[in-house]
Formats: sequence, structure tokens, C-alpha cells
Amino acid sequence: MPVRLNIIFVSLIFATLLILAACENSIKEVAAYSNLSQQPVVDAKKVEIMYSDSGVVKVILKASEIRRFNNPPKEPYIEYPQGIHVVFYNMQHEEESNMTANFAIFYETRRLWVAKNNVVAENKKEQKTLNTEELNWDLQKEHFVSDKTVRITSPDEVIVGEGFTANQDFNNWKVKRIKNSYVNLKDE
Repeated sequence: MPVRLNIIFVSLIFATLLILAACENSIKEVAAYSNLSQQPVVDAKKVEIMYSDSGVVKVILKASEIRRFNNPPKEPYIEYPQGIHVVFYNMQHEEESNMTANFAIFYETRRLWVAKNNVVAENKKEQKTLNTEELNWDLQKEHFVSDKTVRITSPDEVIVGEGFTANQDFNNWKVKRIKNSYVNLKDE
């Protein structure tokens, strides 16, 4: 009989350890899912957002996916993990400029966009293209700024520099520290 009690006792201890081990993994998983500040409150696919002023569409933003996070005490934000495509229009609803990026984030309280990874902005009228790895778009001030390396290409020149500012239409821009500039001299 004592041998049989030992086997039962060992079996009970083994079963208890298995249950506790299984619970430990489940507790970790539940904790990860229950921390709502790290989970998006909105997750949407194939989104198109229009910004208008006095009934006139000024900007159309398209994204494959958006995630909105509400994580107090930090500022709420919207993440665009698969990038954005933004088109800016004039009062006649003609495309003035556009911008693409492989990743973007919008900080709601500050009304600040941060576009990252392969950012390309084009001014259609001036035929100028900006390439950089990060570009900040301040909606309140209606301007763009970057402290990263930028490259501006037009039909007759290429400018490479560190840092950039521009108005929202990309028609009034400035490179802060020019590193290289190439001019295409045309034969006449």
C-alpha cells in the first residue's frame, strides 16, 4: 500500500506541475491581450480620408491599413504601418503635389504627421521631387520639415542637403545645409 500511495502522490504532484505550467503560459498570453493601452482601438483596411476647407477638398489620403491607439497618459495617435499616399489639391481641385511614405504616424493632439521610410514628395507645377527618410508635416502651421538628408530633383538640377523646410504646397522650400548641387547645362 505505501508504494501505491507514493505513485498516487507523485502522479498528483506531476499533474499539478503540468497544470501550473499551462496556466503560466495562459496568464502571460492573457496579460498581453488585456493590456489595452498597447492594442489599437481602431484597425481598418483600405482607407481613404478627405480633408476639406469651406467645402473644398484640399487633401485626400489613402492607406492600406490604419491603427488608432488610445494609450493614456501618452498622446493618442494613428499609425499607418503599410504607408500612405497623399494628394494635395488647389482651389480648382487640380493636383498641386503628392506625397508617399512606407510608414506614417499622426499625433492627434499636436496635429503632427511623421512620414518615414522612402518618403517621396512631388510638386507637379514646378516638376520637383523630394526624397528623404523622414518628413514631418505640421497641420497647424501648414508646413513640412525634416532634419534628415534630402534630395531635390528637378529637370535641370539636383540638390542634396541636410534638413528641409517647405510650405504645404511644396512651392516655397529651403534646404538648410546643402552638401551637393548638380546643374544640367543644356546645349543650345
